[in-house]
Amino acid sequence: MKKILVLFTTLLATTIANAVPNFWNLQIAQGSYIYKISDTKNSSLEISCYLGSEIPRYQELKVTHKSKTIQNTNKNTPLSFVIDDKQSFQPLLKSGTYGDSREWNEFLTKLPKAKKIEVYRDNQFLFTVKPRNRGGEDISTVDGCYIN
Repeated sequence: MKKILVLFTTLLATTIANAVPNFWNLQIAQGSYIYKISDTKNSSLEISCYLGSEIPRYQELKVTHKSKTIQNTNKNTPLSFVIDDKQSFQPLLKSGTYGDSREWNEFLTKLPKAKKIEVYRDNQFLFTVKPRNRGGEDISTVDGCYIN
C-alpha cells in the first residue's frame, strides 16, 4: 500500500509540475537533459541534448502546437524565435557551418534570462511563452547543449 501511495504522489507531483505554464521544467534521465516550457494553451518549446562524457552528443529542438510537433532539421528550418522583442533566431542543428553553430549557441545563451519568447513557423506567429522562473527551475545548464 505504501508503494502505491508513493507512486501516486510522485505521479501527481510530476503532473502538476508539468501543467504550470510559463515555467521552465528540467528533466534529467540517463545523460539526457530536457528543457521544456509551455504556454497557457499547452503549446510548448522543448530543447533536449544528450551529454555523453560531458560532450554534447546530440541536440534537439522541437515545438508542439495544437498537438503537432515541429522541428528544425539540417535542411528544413520552419521555426524561428524572437527573444525579448530584441533578437531573432532561426537555430539550425548540426549543419556543420560555423555560422549555424554560433547562432545555436547564442540562442541557448539568451534563453535562461529571457522574459519573453515568441515562436514562429514559416514566419507565422504560433505562440508566446513568458518564463517566470525566479526561484524556480534553473536552466542555466542549457549551455551544456552547445555545438562545438
